[in-house]
Amino acid sequence: MGPGDLVKMKDVMWWRLQDRKDYTFETGIVLSIDYNAIKVILNSGEKKCGLVDHWEVISASVGTH
Repeated sequence: MGPGDLVKMKDVMWWRLQDRKDYTFETGIVLSIDYNAIKVILNSGEKKCGLVDHWEVISASVGTH
């Protein structure tokens, strides 16, 4: 996973994050990764910061890895 990848939250995270309202069904593009932290911009324009482990790659960008 790296900058430019299209990602979505893992389905299992719904069970863990639903009470905090942190889960999203939107897809997004990875802006940056630093160790286990990730910054994603969603389709709505909202930026989310979280853990890399909460996200999965739908489509990897070419030439950034």
